[in-house]
Amino acid sequence: MGDGSICGRISAWEPVVRFMLRYGGTSQRIDGVEAAERVKASDVGTWVRLEHRGAVSASGQR
Repeated sequence: MGDGSICGRISAWEPVVRFMLRYGGTSQRIDGVEAAERVKASDVGTWVRLEHRGAVSASGQR
């Protein structure tokens, strides 16, 4: 395998319920971006909620 690099850290971990990842340390436009996923069972299946925060637009605005 090749060399790896760290582009973020898991900032919340609740197995089978949710996790949150915060990007950083890359000196890229994704620094400070967070992605969070929550999973919840329901009577008709499984709900998955994905939140993405802190993204920078092409104009440089968050």
